[in-house]
Order: sequence, then C-alpha cells, then structure tokens
Amino acid sequence: MAPAVLNGYKRLLVKGTDYPAIIENTNSKVYGNLLKNVDQVSMKSIFEFEGIDYELKHLKVEVGSELFSAVAFVWRADFNLLDKTDWDKDEFEKKALHFYI
Repeated sequence: MAPAVLNGYKRLLVKGTDYPAIIENTNSKVYGNLLKNVDQVSMKSIFEFEGIDYELKHLKVEVGSELFSAVAFVWRADFNLLDKTDWDKDEFEKKALHFYI
C-alpha cells in the first residue's frame, strides 16, 4: 500500500450515510492509497460491497513523482444523492469504521 493522489476527482459524502463517493471534478484531487496486487477473491468482495451505484474505472494515480495505472469505484448514480461537503476520513474512522470491519 502506498499513499496516492487521484487528480481530476473529488470525494463527497453520500447523503444519509457515512461513506464516500468520488466524482469527476477537474480542479480537485482525492488523497488515498494505492493497493497493489489485489487478488480476484478480494476484488469480488469489493465489487459486492460497492454495489450498483459505482462503476469500476481504469485511472492513473500519482505515487510520489510516478504515475501508476489503477482502478477506482466512481459514483454513477444520481448526483443529487451526494452531499456538497467533502467526506471526512477522520470523522469516519471515529464514528463508523467499526461497522465495516
């Protein structure tokens, strides 16, 4: 796992939930992690977890000064279901992460 930046996307809170969605947004960046060598069993679980509101897209992420090919689940459902505020990772970890692990 390595810290990574996804340029041209924004991470927002899905209304009424505690989880995020990423959408295209030219002047934004999403900070996260690049997971390497994810096996097929894990990918299947992730697909089931993400559900129909997201689509898998092939993208490029920055790790340091290098670009890497990656995949990310991008929001494809109604944008009216997204809050206008950024999703807060620290808040999620404090209040909701324990429901997901």
